[in-house]
Amino acid sequence: MRAAILAMAAFGLVLAVAPSPALAEQGAGATAPSVRATAPARTAREYPDLNAALLSADLDQIVTDSRAAFDEGQYTPRDAAILVMNAILAEDFTAARHVASVSSARGAGAPNLLAPYIDLAEGDLAAALPEMQDALRRLPAPMPDFATALMLEGSGRLQEAARLYSVIEREIETTPLEGEPQSVEDIQRLLNASRNAMILMRAGLVNHRLGATQEANRYYALAREFAPQSAMLLAEQDRLSRGRPPAQAALTWKTALGRWLFVLSDLAAQTEGFARVMQSDTPLTTLASPTATLYAQFGMLFDPSAQEWTLAVANDLRDLEAFDGADRLLARIDQSSLFIADAALTRAEIALAQDDDAQARRQAAIAVRNAGDRWAVLAGAADILSKTQDDREAMRAINRALPLATTDEDRAKILVYRAGMHRFAGRLDDSVIDGRAAIALDQADEVRMFAIAMMMDHPTAWEEGIREARTLLSEDPDSVARLNALGYALIQRPDGVEEGFRLLWRGYALNDRNEALVDSLGWAYYKYGKFEEARVLVERAHTLSGNNHNSEILDHLGDIYWRLNRPEDARRTWGEALAARPEAVRRASLTAKIRDGLLEPAPVTREPPAVQLPDRRTVQEEA
Repeated sequence: MRAAILAMAAFGLVLAVAPSPALAEQGAGATAPSVRATAPARTAREYPDLNAALLSADLDQIVTDSRAAFDEGQYTPRDAAILVMNAILAEDFTAARHVASVSSARGAGAPNLLAPYIDLAEGDLAAALPEMQDALRRLPAPMPDFATALMLEGSGRLQEAARLYSVIEREIETTPLEGEPQSVEDIQRLLNASRNAMILMRAGLVNHRLGATQEANRYYALAREFAPQSAMLLAEQDRLSRGRPPAQAALTWKTALGRWLFVLSDLAAQTEGFARVMQSDTPLTTLASPTATLYAQFGMLFDPSAQEWTLAVANDLRDLEAFDGADRLLARIDQSSLFIADAALTRAEIALAQDDDAQARRQAAIAVRNAGDRWAVLAGAADILSKTQDDREAMRAINRALPLATTDEDRAKILVYRAGMHRFAGRLDDSVIDGRAAIALDQADEVRMFAIAMMMDHPTAWEEGIREARTLLSEDPDSVARLNALGYALIQRPDGVEEGFRLLWRGYALNDRNEALVDSLGWAYYKYGKFEEARVLVERAHTLSGNNHNSEILDHLGDIYWRLNRPEDARRTWGEALAARPEAVRRASLTAKIRDGLLEPAPVTREPPAVQLPDRRTVQEEA
C-alpha cells in the first residue's frame, strides 16, 4: 500500500511544492479572474497557506497568489495546475497552453492531466484522446479508460462511451466491502469505493440516455450498492422506471472536465490524504489532502450541476469546523436541487456545533419539508431535533420515516436511529425494544453492536447484551470493534472486569489508535483503581477523538481527574462533557457531579491481570 501511494505521488497527483527556476520572462498571460464569485464578502483576504484559503473556499485568492508566483518565476507545480484550470474555465486556451507547456518543460506533471481538455474544448477529440492516454500511461486500470469515457461523453459519442464502460466494469470491483478491512487489499477496496460508484453511475447515465433501459437499471443498481441513499441515484432510477430521460444534463467538454477533476480529487485523497492520515498519530485538524479539495472546488465551477460534490466538500469543511467555507459552498446549492434537504441538514449540524439550537431546529424543519420519501433525510433530521431536545418533532419525523423503508435492512437502520433517540431522552426500555427489533430484521455488525450498547445501559438487559456481544466476537475474534463491544460491556459489572480488561488489552494491541477502544481500556484501569494509568489512556482517547467532543470520554476523564485530586479540572471536563450533548441519563449524572463531585467511594486499588503493551512498556511507564 505504501509503495503504491509513493508511486502515485511521484506521478504528480500529489502536487509538489518545490519552486521552479525563475520564468518571469515567460509571463502567466491574461489568465482571467474566472473564479471571482468564490471570494468571501470581505476586503482583506490574506491566508497563511493554501489550506486556510481552501477552508474558506476562496479560490479567487488562490488564483491571485498563484498568478503572482508564476509571474515572479517562483511557482510550484500546484500553482501551474491552478492557473491552467483557471484559464480553461475562462476559455482562455492560449494562456492555458502557455502555462501547461512551460510547467511541463520543468517536470511538473499535474498540468499534463488537464492539457488534453484544451484540445477537447476546441473540438479536437482526435488529439485529446491520445494525449490523455499518454498522460495517464503510468496510472493503473481503469483510470485511462475512465478518462477516455468522460471525453467521449463530453463529445456526445455515447455509443462508444457505453462500450468502454462495459470494458471498465470488468476492471473494477462492483460490490462494496462488508465489515472491517482485514488486509491491504481490503483497504484498497475501501479507497476505490467512491471512484467505482462514480464509474457505475456514469455508465448508468450513458445507457439511460441511449434508451438501453435494462443496462441502465443494472448499472444504477450496482452503484446503489455503494451509495444506497444517494438522492441522485434514486431520482434517476425513478425516471428510468417511468420512461423519462435522465435528470442530469449530458456532459459537455466543460462539465466533463469538472467530472475529471472530481476523479483527480478522489485519487489525490487516496494518495496525499491517506498517506497523511496514516503518518499521523492524532486526527488531522486541517485538510488531509489540500490537492483533493483544490480539484474538487474547481470541479464545482466547471460543473455546477454536480451538487452532490458541493455537498460532500461542504461536509468535509464542516467536520473541520470551517463553518464559513462550508456555508459558502452550501449557498451554491439551488433551492430546486435534489440536495436542498441535505444542505439543510448540514446547516443544522453547523448550528448544533455553534450551540444555536433554534437555527438547528429551523434547518431540520426545512429538511423534513423537502425530504419527500427519503427516509434517510427524515432520520437525520429526527436525530438533530432529538439533540436539541425537541422530542415531539423528532419522534414525528422518525415515525414518518419508518413506513418509507422498503427493505428489512433499511427498517433496521431506522429502528437504530429511533433506539438512539429513546436512549437520548432517557427511555431505556424503549431503546432496548427497538434495538431488539433492529437485530431481528438485520444481522449487520453495526446494527448488532448498536443494540448491544442499548442493552449495556439497561438495568436488566445487560446479560442479553453480553450474550449478543460474545456471539459477535466468536464470528471474528480479531475485530477491534467487537473486542471493544464485549470488553466494555463486561467491565460495567464487577464480575466481568478481569475478562473485559484482557479483551480490551487485546484490542489495544491490534489498534492503539481506536479512540473507543483506548477509552474503554483506560476505563478498565479506572475500575482497578489505577487512576494515573487510566488518565494516560483516556487523555489519549480524547486527543484521538479530535473535533468529535465525545461526551462519554470527557465524562470518564472528569472522573479520573477527581480521583487524582484535581477537582477544578474534573468540573471543567464534566462541563465540556455536558456541552457535548450527552443522553439524558448522562446529563443528569454530569449535572450532579458538577454540583457535588463524586460521592460514591473510589474503586479499590488492586493489580490488573499481568499484560504488556505492544511496545513492551507498561501504561505507567508511558505516563
